[in-house]
Amino acid sequence: MAEIEQFLSEQDYSEQTVMVYRYYLSLLAASVPNLETMDAAIFVKWLGGQGWGRSTQYLAGCAARAFLRWRYGAKHPALLYRIKRREPPPQRTLTAEEVETLYRGFGSDDGGRRDLAMLSVFLDTGLRASEICRLALDHLHLEEKYLSVEVKGGNWAEKSFSLITSMDLDNWLVVRDYHALDGVPTVFVSLGGNTPGKPLTRDGLRAIVRKWGERAGIDHISPHAFRRTAATLGAEDGASDQLLMQQFGWKSAQMVRRYTRKLQNRAFADDHSPVTKVRGG
Repeated sequence: MAEIEQFLSEQDYSEQTVMVYRYYLSLLAASVPNLETMDAAIFVKWLGGQGWGRSTQYLAGCAARAFLRWRYGAKHPALLYRIKRREPPPQRTLTAEEVETLYRGFGSDDGGRRDLAMLSVFLDTGLRASEICRLALDHLHLEEKYLSVEVKGGNWAEKSFSLITSMDLDNWLVVRDYHALDGVPTVFVSLGGNTPGKPLTRDGLRAIVRKWGERAGIDHISPHAFRRTAATLGAEDGASDQLLMQQFGWKSAQMVRRYTRKLQNRAFADDHSPVTKVRGG
């Protein structure tokens, strides 16, 4: 649909957002014959009839509302439906012990060097999978211990990291050029599969992380679990909400609380348990 492509081309969306919005808008256009006359009831029925979970419905709804407002104006009847974003259930957050187990699973070969460096960058910076994949050599500063990367929303951000992470990265970069194809700018590259020497993709990174978990006997690990883990371990070590917001790119303390729910829930039982108080622990 030409209008969808025109809409997407005029927005300041990231490449990933464009891809996701294109998918949902194409489904909407194929399902509803006349978008101009679609009212709130039809809109709600469409969102609820795709078999999507709450988070997916919210994202698809945001895409649809943005397009309808752009194409037909703020008075379009479907825009009367206000989409409420419900709090998602707690998701996978690793403990310090589980992270240690992952580290112990990395070998001393080139693949082990790369994966160890990636895990350290994940944990120190809280980067998302797509940000890890596009991290470029030119924007990595080992001596100053920081990196620059294009983050969600198309903005650029600087992330600091520790001396240990700097050493892990240096250990990988010593051998990286033996594997990377000429002209590949990214820090992390594929070492096997169908695209050796090329930049890692999000799907490839997910597969790598899944193998980490399988090797360590830890279920349900995804790249985003490290973002929650990094925030939780940082908060556990005393990092303030303001510092976590700055490092992870959050605009409110509410996001800090969302990502560190495991720590907050555990803190009551550990420090303020009524059972321990009454029974003497």
